[in-house]
Amino acid sequence: MHGMLLGEDGREMHKHLGNYVPLKEIVKQTTADSFRLWCVSHKPQESDLVFRMKEIQEANKLVILLYNIENLVKELAALTGYNIDNVKAPKPKDYEGKWIISKLNSVIYAVTSSLENYDIADAAILLRKFVIEDFSRLYLKLAKKDAETGKAMAKRKLKVINYVLYNTILLLSPFMPFSTEKVYIDLYNFKDSISLEDWPKARRSLIDKSVEEVFEIGEKAVTALLAARAKSGIKLRQPLERATIEVVDEKAFEALGRIADIIGELTNIEKVSVAKVESLSNKRVVPIFSKIGPKFKENAQAVAEALKSTPAELIESEIAEHGSFDLHTSKGLFAIEPGDFSIIQESSQQEGEQFQYGIVKVDKNISERLKLETLIREIERRIQLSRKKHQLKKVDKIEVYYSAPPDIVAIINENKARIAANVRAKSIKEGIQEGAEAEEYKLNNVLLRIQIKKLTE
Repeated sequence: MHGMLLGEDGREMHKHLGNYVPLKEIVKQTTADSFRLWCVSHKPQESDLVFRMKEIQEANKLVILLYNIENLVKELAALTGYNIDNVKAPKPKDYEGKWIISKLNSVIYAVTSSLENYDIADAAILLRKFVIEDFSRLYLKLAKKDAETGKAMAKRKLKVINYVLYNTILLLSPFMPFSTEKVYIDLYNFKDSISLEDWPKARRSLIDKSVEEVFEIGEKAVTALLAARAKSGIKLRQPLERATIEVVDEKAFEALGRIADIIGELTNIEKVSVAKVESLSNKRVVPIFSKIGPKFKENAQAVAEALKSTPAELIESEIAEHGSFDLHTSKGLFAIEPGDFSIIQESSQQEGEQFQYGIVKVDKNISERLKLETLIREIERRIQLSRKKHQLKKVDKIEVYYSAPPDIVAIINENKARIAANVRAKSIKEGIQEGAEAEEYKLNNVLLRIQIKKLTE
């Protein structure tokens, strides 16, 4: 139990203070599951809990996300003919598939352990991060793009998505009983209720910590690249030609090299290169002799010289992860701790976004080819928006009719086959049919009108 539920103003809830919110009013703005998830995401020892509607609505994103993933599973199943009753662990060959299955089983183990120790908030926070960041923002973003390349690929991705979703709703069911029950009944319905299912067990044979570590490093690089794009005012929809990730750590160099293509897909950059450098130039290590002298005695000078020649970023990352750094010197190996040195940040004109393992640099030049690529993708996106408005499924084939200025017409004609394949259209024709509804979109400050017609087999 928590202490008091306080109003948003931090005072005890009372009607006469005007800060009391009845539960029936809360569920008008959000859901019972989101309120429950918000509550259990706070540790009881924090005592009083301040009511914050924004935080509850943030928790509701997970409810919405579950239903969106359910719809994706249904659409891919209809497209591929895959039987979603098969919830056995698949054996993906791609790196991201191995990662999400390993991550899921690690989460099963961690959540189960937390609940057995009654650390409910830790379990809730861990699950929210896994579903929103790992499963949705990373894996599903990659999987949905790959699934558009053909039925065989879509089926392989669906096997992984289905396995992860099934186990995820089992884990979430104590926290979000209503929405998980709904998804379970809609998709699986093996028993009368999700609460009658066995609790999932972590399969250690499917856990590969080395793969998980690669993606942990990769996610930090992705965050830095997205920050670099944002600082430059370049939207994510705009593809960029290249970016470079410079690192000083051998482990980071190998990890990022393995998933450079994946990093490129997540950041919409065509070519991501990883380079190992001796130093990132604007940081240097300064030994603190008052500390290392008494500590290392006759070896202090050797430790000092080795510290000066070691990249600051390497020491920082290792200490952040392990609490100490194993320093190789002419006198042997010594454990370096935070108090043994300081790091000086020197002025630098070097452009880029720094992160734990190094620095990322983005080529901001947008060529005519890239501008054209962006325009084609925007046209495809508008057609997909029209499909969504008409509640069409991925499996539904369509005909597309449109009207646009001559320069846009020329671009569509030159790329008609590609656009048609990406939006699952049998044909794309210039001209709007009379008597049928058309959607209007602004595209590069010009008007694009789109009309779609569902084809019956």
